[in-house]
Amino acid sequence: MAAFRLASPSNLQRIITLAIAVVFIVDNLPERLGIASTVSILPGAFYIAAIFYLSALLSYETEGDVFGPKLLRALKWSGGLLLIGAWAQILLVPSLAYLTENGFSEMRGLRFDTSFSNYVIAVLGGSMFFIARRAEQIKARLEEFV
Repeated sequence: MAAFRLASPSNLQRIITLAIAVVFIVDNLPERLGIASTVSILPGAFYIAAIFYLSALLSYETEGDVFGPKLLRALKWSGGLLLIGAWAQILLVPSLAYLTENGFSEMRGLRFDTSFSNYVIAVLGGSMFFIARRAEQIKARLEEFV
C-alpha cells in the first residue's frame, strides 16, 4: 500500500477541489431554500465530482498506469459527469426555475439555457466519455490477439 503524500499533484488538486466546492456551495446558498434554488446547485456538484475523477487521472499517470482500466474508468466517469452537469444546466435548472416561479400552475414546454459554454462542456464531456468507451473496446480487441 502506497503512503499518502500530501504534496502529490493529485492530492493537492483534490484539496483545492474540496476548497472550491465549499466556496461554491456557501456562495450559492439561497436565502430561502426552495426547489429551484436547490436544483441550481446541482450542475456545479456534477462539475466538482468530474474534477475529482480528473484528479485521479493525475495519480494514475504518475503511478505509470497509462491507459489502464483505472485511468479509462476515471476518464469515462469524468466525461459522463461533465455531460450530465451540462445538460442539467441547459435543461433542468431553467425549466424548474420557470415552473416554481409561476407556482406550479402552468408548464408549457421546456426552458433552455442556450449559452455557448454549456454546449461546449456537454460536447467535451461526451467526447471524453465516448473516447474512453472506444479505448476500452480497442483494448479488449488487442487482448484477444495476445
